[in-house]
Amino acid sequence: MDRTKDHKADHGSERSTARGTSPNTERAQKVTADAGRRERFGAALIALGAVTFGVASAVQPLTLDPNDPSYPLEVGGTARWVIVHVALMIAAFLLYVGLMAFDHFLRKSAGESRVRFAPYALIAAIASFSLWESAFVIESTGWVSLARSPSVAAATRDMLAAVVWQPTFALAYVASFLTGAAVIFWSLELLRQSGDSPFRRSRWMGWLGVFGGFYTAVTMPLAWSFPDLALWLILPIGGLLGVWLLAVSLLLWRGGDVA
Repeated sequence: MDRTKDHKADHGSERSTARGTSPNTERAQKVTADAGRRERFGAALIALGAVTFGVASAVQPLTLDPNDPSYPLEVGGTARWVIVHVALMIAAFLLYVGLMAFDHFLRKSAGESRVRFAPYALIAAIASFSLWESAFVIESTGWVSLARSPSVAAATRDMLAAVVWQPTFALAYVASFLTGAAVIFWSLELLRQSGDSPFRRSRWMGWLGVFGGFYTAVTMPLAWSFPDLALWLILPIGGLLGVWLLAVSLLLWRGGDVA
């Protein structure tokens, strides 16, 4: 039996050699192909998540004042409110799973040199994802129940809204701040590696991410403090981070530079 196995192995090696490849080369090619599929899958998740998040954010009811829960209570029981926040919850999941593929891609591309900024990005991303999902779960379940409770006295409901609304609002704002931090660290890692393949022509992505992440981190406390200006402060975030995410998606899909 051992001779039969050896004969089969030798026969397989001969066929591989006849095709011009060794078994080790074939295994390496398979690993490379699997990595390429994983990166393209991550790229698709990022693109789908970014578009879904953008569309859902555009159609959600505007609730930008952490100190006034009256309008969120008015619209919190509607089907639109529920659909939008469930869509945001799904979009955040898609985005962060895809960004884990990007993080892995950066680490793999670093080669023998150790990554410097990616670990900090990963910590910030995990924390921001947890806060985003917590906020969306509260808004799509508990807040809906509160808004649909006519039996609760108006004064009691308003008090509960004030107690629940501000912490939920804070979760989203802190999540945005941490998202900005994660984008900054990933972009710094991209810039650090930009002298080498596969990022030689992608420095613009790094600078865009640094600027967009910094703007996000600085803007969120201002938006909390000045709710009347919050919409105008937050709008550029969608554009900056949206472009960065789609560029990252293309980078992952191509496995290298986005010139």
